[in-house]
Amino acid sequence: LYNITIYGDAYNVGGSSTAGVFTNSNYQYALLKAYLGEKVTSIGNYAFYGCYSLTSVTIPSGVTRIGNSAFNSCYSLTLVTIPSSVTSIGDYAFSNCYSLTSITIPSSVTSIGSYVFTGCYALTDFVLYEDYNFSGLDLSSCALSDESLIDIANKLKDNTGTTVNTIIFAINQHRTRMNTIYLDANGARVPYGTAGAVSILAFIQNKNWTVSFSS
Repeated sequence: LYNITIYGDAYNVGGSSTAGVFTNSNYQYALLKAYLGEKVTSIGNYAFYGCYSLTSVTIPSGVTRIGNSAFNSCYSLTLVTIPSSVTSIGDYAFSNCYSLTSITIPSSVTSIGSYVFTGCYALTDFVLYEDYNFSGLDLSSCALSDESLIDIANKLKDNTGTTVNTIIFAINQHRTRMNTIYLDANGARVPYGTAGAVSILAFIQNKNWTVSFSS
């Protein structure tokens, strides 16, 4: 099993359109940890695709882009911190990271692709900054905690229109549980039966009249 450090003049770490840097090498199955040097500014498409044993990766503060499928199918990945320098995250970037339990999307991110967290079955803690557009996010296969659902509801409560409608796609599979968690007018969790309390689902719909959830 290996740890690897990428440094020196390596500005971009990336594979081809279909294969990763470590595909079909000893590292693909044995790479445990990856440390990217300060000069790295881009993690390209398929960079660590299929590194099944990779548990953690250190991304330096200079990285601005995480490419398509950069960490797709890193089954053992549990820890990754996205620095505030990152502005874009590509399609399927963390798809099928079965062991990933938490992720924070910093406010610097202005573009995020489709199906980024599809198949992240252990992902319970999802933190998103205030004004992000949910378009393309698929969190339906994630095991989102009650706290994450409440946080998402509060982030969306003052938005309106088509941007918010995309939450249907993002968290639609959690709608049953959203009917059993109650919030007050300020978005704080309260017991069922509290005067004025509504479910998370109703809270979102009341604040965003265009939102509807499929059955």
